[in-house]
Amino acid sequence: MAKKNPKMGAKAVDRWLADAAKHHRAGQSAEAELLYRKILAADPTNAEGLHRFGLLAHQHGRNDVALELIARAIAQNPGHPDYYNSFGAALWAIGRPVEAEASYRRGLELSPASAELNNNLSNALRGKGDLEGAVAYARAAVAAAPDSADIQVTLADTLVLQGKNAEALPHFQRAADLNPQDAGILNGLGLALCAAGRLDEAQAVHKRALSLVPQSPDLHRNLGIVLHRAGNYAAAEIGRAHV
Repeated sequence: MAKKNPKMGAKAVDRWLADAAKHHRAGQSAEAELLYRKILAADPTNAEGLHRFGLLAHQHGRNDVALELIARAIAQNPGHPDYYNSFGAALWAIGRPVEAEASYRRGLELSPASAELNNNLSNALRGKGDLEGAVAYARAAVAAAPDSADIQVTLADTLVLQGKNAEALPHFQRAADLNPQDAGILNGLGLALCAAGRLDEAQAVHKRALSLVPQSPDLHRNLGIVLHRAGNYAAAEIGRAHV
């Protein structure tokens, strides 16, 4: 078993952790990884270093490495909910949804109000067709983080799958207000407005989305659907030509 380097003090490790976090947040992955390796060389049992290095590995698709590192972090500190969230995300990424769900649930036992854990468990439940459970956890995520556009979309998308377009609409609208430059969110809002029969608004939203991603065939198709429903058949055909 690797041992701590007695020449390396806790203050030095804490400083490296802080510097690594700055690089990590800035997208400077190589610099962050060098520091994480330095931390673990000095202290192989440093739970936060293990977790953050594992999270970096997951973000770059190295999920086998991520799972090994985060499992070691959990062994050192089994009471940290964020570790179970990251572990679940890596499991989900490699197609192990049952274990991912279990990891999210363990994290929620430790932190029931965690927006990320509730949101990720909602997505996991939606993936296996449990829409009622997915909506319940998505609502909990929204309650914990009402200003997260992604979390609003999780709830809205799941409500749409339940056929509850009217309930989904305000959550799409809130997400679009929070992130007005996201064409995917605008697309969801436009579809919800169309389903509600608010065709003029739907057209405007789809056109805004297309101004952001002019070559998107999905957006052209969806605008064409709205135009067709509004009786503007000529413009709808022009939209179809872009698909």
